This record gives sequence, structure tokens and C-alpha cells, in this order.
Amino acid sequence: QLDEIQKKILSEARLIATTLTKTFTAKQFPDTPFDTLIVDEASMAPLPHLYWAASRCHGYVTIVGDFLQLPPICISGENMAQKWLGRSLFDVLDINQVKKALRDDRVTLLDTQYRMAPEISAIPNKFFYQNVLKNDPSARNRIMDDGVSQSPLVLIETGKMNPWCSRLSTGGRFNLYTALLCCTLAKKIIPNAPEGKIGIITPYSAQARLINKIAKDWGILDGVRMSTVHRFQGGEESIIIFDTVEGSGTRVAPMLDDKKPDSDAKLLLNVAVTRAKSRFYLVAHTKHLLSDLHADSALSRMVQY
Repeated sequence: QLDEIQKKILSEARLIATTLTKTFTAKQFPDTPFDTLIVDEASMAPLPHLYWAASRCHGYVTIVGDFLQLPPICISGENMAQKWLGRSLFDVLDINQVKKALRDDRVTLLDTQYRMAPEISAIPNKFFYQNVLKNDPSARNRIMDDGVSQSPLVLIETGKMNPWCSRLSTGGRFNLYTALLCCTLAKKIIPNAPEGKIGIITPYSAQARLINKIAKDWGILDGVRMSTVHRFQGGEESIIIFDTVEGSGTRVAPMLDDKKPDSDAKLLLNVAVTRAKSRFYLVAHTKHLLSDLHADSALSRMVQY
């Protein structure tokens, strides 16, 4: 009876906000087709989920998202899995480059950003968005002193310590030195953080787990949100610490090297930078990165910048 009540309420609602998954797993979801579907964060939406949601709508579909952000996570390397689960809708629509989007009648470009200080937005604008991004005047008021730096862009150079990067048998990577460094930096910054919380992001889940354990041991877990870049997509914090993890002991992984075949490095780096509102810390062994990466790779150019 409770299920029937929920179904009745939902069937009479003018607007239903839900996840894509709920559209096919929730038995209370209305059977009647919708007039309009709006999908947010569409770049990470698996194609079957999107197609199913679109089939429940008979009028209009509006896709909100960024083709320069990460596609759906697909573990399998099989061609069929990659075709159906590893591509974003933007790939299917062939709207996956700025120049294509600018001349496509189906696209409405939101070209003004409100989140990042102009010094931070200059990086994605220069390296990924071909200078089409504009800064709203409100984004210029991001001046702050977090007790470490007054610059919106800060490079934390680990080269002198030559920190060792270790690789798990499963392929994940971790770096004990940079994990400790990120937590030390966070502990110093937290008392001065505007919202009392900062973000620590990294390409590798093993490193995210290590940082999480250190933060818990140090009692700073309440002031830190840490995760992989993939999981942080759609999120934001005033201060972001991006731990590249890479160092002696391994070659730079394809995840950070866009010159390797089928690499999403550009998308990952774009997401990492654009999570920050007031300050972006890049923790990196620059000598190792620059010696291993092609000079024209996105990460090399970002480090040099």
C-alpha cells in the first residue's frame, strides 16, 4: 500500500528529480511517459542508462554536461564493453571537441564560469577550452590567505626528496611521501579554510585510501574531503590539493599521459583543476614528470605554466 501511495504521488508530480539508475530500478517510478527529460553530468552517464531514460520521454531531451570531462567508468577492456559502457554520449553525437561544439546547431554553449578564480580558470581555458571561457565578475573576489600561500596557483615541488612511487599488483599506485605531505599541508590549511573543509584528489584509488587513513589517524578527517578525480567530478571546494603521486620507481601512467593511446589524461586533468574555487595546489615531482612525459603533453605544459 505504501508503494502504491508513492507511485500515485510520483505519477501526479510535475517534476521528478532522480538518478538515472532509479528510472529502471524503482518500482514506484511512473509508467506514464514524461514530456521532457533533462540529464545533468551527462559525460559520465553510461549509454544504456541514458537511452532507457530517453525512452521514457516523448517530447524533448536536454543533455547538460561537458565533453571535456571524464566519460563513464568502464573496467573491461573488451571492445563491446568499451563501445556500450566506456563512451560518453558526446562521443556518439560527435560533439567531443570545442571546434565541433561551436559549429553544431544542437549545442548551447554556457561560456561564463562562476566557480574559479581567474588565475585558476586560465589553465583549463588555455589548455582545454581554446580560450572560449569567460570569468563572471563575481569570480574575481577569491582572494584569501590560507596560512601557506596567497597565490591561487601553488606548485609543491617534491623533487629534492625524490619520493618513491610504488605500484600494486592490481595496477594501482601509491606514494607514502606525497600522501603524508598532502595531509601535513591540509592540517596547516584547515584552520584558515573558508568553509572549514578542503579537497584532496588523486588519480589513484590506492592513494586516496592511504590519504584517508592518514587523515583519520591525525584526526583531520572532518576537515578534508578526499577522493579520486573520477569520484570528485561534479564537486568543488575552495581549496584543492591535487596529488599526482608519480615518482621514481615507475613510468608515468597513461592516466596522466595524454600522448598514450586511448588516454583520458586531458579530461582527468581538466576535472582536477576545475574543482578548485580559490586555490589549487599541485603536488608533483616535476623533474620525473618532465623527463618521462612528451614536452607537448597536457601535464607537462601545465607544470611549465
